[in-house]
Amino acid sequence: GQIPDSAFLQGIQYLIKEGIMVIPPTETSESSSSQEVPGWIKNNAGWWAEGQIPDSAFLQGIQYLIKEGIMVIPPTETSESSSSQEVPGWIKNNAGWWAEGQIPDSAFLQGIQYLIKEGIIKVQPSAATPTQVPPTTTPVPNYLLNFEDLEKNVTEVSRIAWEDSQRILSLNSDSFSAKTDLVISVGPTTKPYSDNYEQAFQKAIIFWSNFDQPTKYWALMYNYEDKSWAKEEIEKASFLEHKDLSIVDAPCHGTICTGANSGIEAFSSVGLGVFGINQPDSSDPYRYGPIQIHEYTHSVAAAPWVGDDHPNSGPQKTGPCWLSEGQGHFAGFTVGTDSYEDYLKLRATYIWNELFSERPRVPSFNDFSPSKIIEYYDNSVPNECQPYSDNYEKNYDYDLGYSLGFLTVEALSAIGGSDSSMNLYKLMKNNSFPEAFELTYGYPWDEAKKIIASVVSSNILDIEKNISKFR
Repeated sequence: GQIPDSAFLQGIQYLIKEGIMVIPPTETSESSSSQEVPGWIKNNAGWWAEGQIPDSAFLQGIQYLIKEGIMVIPPTETSESSSSQEVPGWIKNNAGWWAEGQIPDSAFLQGIQYLIKEGIIKVQPSAATPTQVPPTTTPVPNYLLNFEDLEKNVTEVSRIAWEDSQRILSLNSDSFSAKTDLVISVGPTTKPYSDNYEQAFQKAIIFWSNFDQPTKYWALMYNYEDKSWAKEEIEKASFLEHKDLSIVDAPCHGTICTGANSGIEAFSSVGLGVFGINQPDSSDPYRYGPIQIHEYTHSVAAAPWVGDDHPNSGPQKTGPCWLSEGQGHFAGFTVGTDSYEDYLKLRATYIWNELFSERPRVPSFNDFSPSKIIEYYDNSVPNECQPYSDNYEKNYDYDLGYSLGFLTVEALSAIGGSDSSMNLYKLMKNNSFPEAFELTYGYPWDEAKKIIASVVSSNILDIEKNISKFR
């Protein structure tokens, strides 16, 4: 290696001893017995060494290791804190070499644990504050906005969000190695809209490559006549322990199969997506990439709960309903379009159809003021707002995710990066939504929702006013 283990450990020792890195006392996660450092922390180390992310982002990564119990910090004496927040350049050099694999994870962790246990590194206790995890697993570009500036730059939100999705897709493509086995099966009488579905799914896999994903993703595409074929295929699938045939009916109504449904199957790590094919839909650009990316995104959202009996229940029980379909739509639209102009047209068309057409998805919701959108956020209670819940028919919170949720995730992506919403699900494995939100975006949800609601309201009214530009 280019440097010994001790060199990088001395850098961390210096940060803690000088008070540049302050480790707040916090309960550690008991679920983390592994000594493996998450890949995003090592990525951050390399980007930090190159000056692509600020000092705070890398330091927060080390704090994350401690909070999650990967690095165990015993009680120690305190040391005097330094007022300087500038990290010496030689520590950045060491971090870059560690990111390149010159220092093994185990040695890195064991060395720090030993130094702290022996009292060589002294941790300064402080008032308990949230440990902020870097909001995205890719370098944070300087064009992203903050909450204070968001409303003043509302017209830039869509462009920033779309460009950041394209940036992440390009960045991840350069270092991508396939981790998900992709299988696409088409019904015997089904004529797909395109022969290029694999490219769309691969884009989704690459875009979310910094997060846990299903080990296998199986996409079943069929028309109404091939429903029985789809059920037979599921029954024959040896890699599925639990065979829920009812999922085949999910994209169908009457004698037409036109929708889609996706997630991770029970008692497994396998993602299963069902896609209805109906030839009259062939003129819809959403069918040529965005819908495949949307549905695959649902399986990534459930991936943190692989190991539970029912992984799909994890996102449903922890996340607000605007996030589920909002995230899927945002990823599908921004990753699945080749130009910003195409994105704007698809975005405006779908939002207008959802909210202002002769048959809006939720006719009773027709007030798009910030106060009403905040009320929508407050009613979007995890689990209670799911389609199967008792009060679903009353509030329709889930259905509004396709419009209000979509624009909410778009606004958040202009702040934290276009993959930051998936960090919410990752953190909600062990945290509540408000906790995960503040850890991801560094801002309390109760305050952020007021700003986001104002931006979403402005964008909805702009689409209503200017829809003719996109037709």
